[in-house]
Amino acid sequence: MKKIAAFLLMLLLPVALLLLADSYEYLYELFGGGSRETLQLQEAERFISPRNIVAPQGPFDEVKLLEPDWSADVSLGGPVYEPGDPSFALHFLSGGAYGWSEIYKGRKLSYRRISGWQASFMAYLPDAQYDSLEIKAAAGEAPQKLRVLLDETEICSIVIDSNDFKTYRVPIKPGTLKYAYYNVTLEGRGIAVSAMRFALTPAPEKRGRSDFFARIKDGFFGPARKSAILRPGDRLTLQIDVPEESYLAFEYRCEFDGGQIQPLHFSLRATQYDVSAGKFLDYYYLAEDADAACRRGRKSLIDLQAHAGQTLRLEFETSGGQQDERLLIIDPRIIKKQKPELWPEFLKPRNVVVWLSDTLRYDRINALAPGNGMITPNYDLAAERGIVFTRAYAQASWSKPSQAAMLTGRYPQHSNMLEPDDRPTRGTVFMSEAIKRKRPKMTTAEYSANGYVSSAFGFRYDLDYQRNMIRERRANRGEDLLAAWFGVWEKERVYTSPFMVWLGSTDVHVAYNPEREFLNLYDPEPYSGPINPFNTAYLMADISRGRVTLPERDWRHLLALYNGEVSYNDRQFGLMLERLDQWGVLDETAVFIVSDHGEEFLDHGAAGHGHSLYSEIVHVPLIVLYPRGFPEARRIDRPVEMMSIYPTILEMLDIKPPAGIDAESLLPLLTGQEKLSAGPAASFNRKKDASFALGRHRLMLENGRPSRLFDEVSDPADRYDLRESRKDVLYFMLKNAALWMIENRRN
Repeated sequence: MKKIAAFLLMLLLPVALLLLADSYEYLYELFGGGSRETLQLQEAERFISPRNIVAPQGPFDEVKLLEPDWSADVSLGGPVYEPGDPSFALHFLSGGAYGWSEIYKGRKLSYRRISGWQASFMAYLPDAQYDSLEIKAAAGEAPQKLRVLLDETEICSIVIDSNDFKTYRVPIKPGTLKYAYYNVTLEGRGIAVSAMRFALTPAPEKRGRSDFFARIKDGFFGPARKSAILRPGDRLTLQIDVPEESYLAFEYRCEFDGGQIQPLHFSLRATQYDVSAGKFLDYYYLAEDADAACRRGRKSLIDLQAHAGQTLRLEFETSGGQQDERLLIIDPRIIKKQKPELWPEFLKPRNVVVWLSDTLRYDRINALAPGNGMITPNYDLAAERGIVFTRAYAQASWSKPSQAAMLTGRYPQHSNMLEPDDRPTRGTVFMSEAIKRKRPKMTTAEYSANGYVSSAFGFRYDLDYQRNMIRERRANRGEDLLAAWFGVWEKERVYTSPFMVWLGSTDVHVAYNPEREFLNLYDPEPYSGPINPFNTAYLMADISRGRVTLPERDWRHLLALYNGEVSYNDRQFGLMLERLDQWGVLDETAVFIVSDHGEEFLDHGAAGHGHSLYSEIVHVPLIVLYPRGFPEARRIDRPVEMMSIYPTILEMLDIKPPAGIDAESLLPLLTGQEKLSAGPAASFNRKKDASFALGRHRLMLENGRPSRLFDEVSDPADRYDLRESRKDVLYFMLKNAALWMIENRRN
């Protein structure tokens, strides 16, 4: 019996090993042929030869670059675009401006139709030698002529002669491709398109985008990892925004027959725009011929620090070899070593105060824009002692939707609080409601001087104390809000129990009418011109419409009125901190200094707010002052959304945010835990325009199409449109905006 058992064990052991292994090479390495754990790191030079080093120790945060694979561009002897594939949705923006229908699914293929007579998308076409275009299309009423244009220049035309899908191959006019990124336009009526390929070579074997990706499993019980499969002549292109102190990690493995005549050659090239040189530079991180070691598989770790803060294009390319050979790029990802929490024993606040200064521009606080001539000592002290988010963006260009986003944690179009008459959707939970549900004994209060932020315009509350000075037709200066708050609370000693107070001041909003003390800080000279503080609201509207042109002296006085209000508001903020200190609660109170939007003074040809998404309107202050919990002053430079204060405040109060909100908590950033994955910070102007900030750039959309592209780090005033000079960034930002729209689409 023992002999039979031993025999069966010997028989089953090889089978078990083969099941646990993903290939023969795994066994080879297991029994001494080599280690799969060797890491490579290449330093950023123009050309880099591989060398082994000791890898940094984890743990790591990571972002998988093929999860999903939509953002990757593929080339099968030429770039491939398949309108019927979900990935194609990242090459245009939804909403109808680009002219594509939704996806239709047939028995054997998927496709999109050209709505009307024209449809377009943005494409990456890196080679100038394309000799033809292959397109699989059908016409509803054949025949139909289809014109193909790149940046409004026709490159070919095709007669679609069947209402069944056929593949057409037509030559491309020589010399028409000069760049790498194009807006591709198809003109034709009633035409459906399933696939397109800008061809460098004759069509390879029947392969599509879906054949490019697979999940590779390591052994029988190992995880299935998303991978790209490259055959000779293929290219995989990924675009990333490179975080500080990050690495590119991946495994690559070659599969080929031992009797190959020409070895499979592969390379990894990184391309970055050099601003000083005014051109793109290539950095080769790998350039190898397939060998036996490659067949066993290698892991690579590439230091990206030289590219930190930049948009980088990564291209894996193959050439040579035989068609049955292939290169597997397994689980490419960006990794970054996790940093320890700055304050692991974070002391959560007993109280929270939100000080909202309506219409306050980011660049009107001296500590945030040194040298601006502003006198804001209390805001400056808060910035010096607190945590400053240097790139916080309001979700709307005017008060109601912007403050609704902060009070609900939802984009205004999701909460249905975008327009004056809108009312919140079912399931929208306002901040005071969320607090009272979990902490009914906590005191909640709101004191506001904004008439839009009231129940008359759809705001809901569960408040113990509430005053809206506009609705009550009472004096509504900052000092009046403080008096309404302090008087009752001191009489009833409300401050002795935990509280959350939202204080919405409108001093900086029109009409600008600062006391003489504050006006004299910016315009001490006598003034007898036409600028009247009480008509500044009408004046700003007339300036925007071009009805009024102010001479320099009048402009200086108008700006002085606004700036004087900022300094007055700063004084009131300082008085509030003094009172909290007198009550003995300042050290246990987290104070949020925020604004709902800024104000334009002809920065881009208009005045006021609510009309555009330039930085003077949507880039606003966000300072968190809570030295007891965050003892080290810091600046956080990544883009964030103002509505993120909603889950942040709730989590500070030990309340789990409601399900279904859009906002992400800032608490990890406040405590020093910066996530690698971060979506764009979105802003909206009414129902037609949007902007998306990601990394150092911000893309603005008008009527569903890109209208401006700015580098918000080097150009915070939005002076230089980069759409033509940085089409690589435009392509990257458009893809991320399209992905945001897909992920945030609501019925």
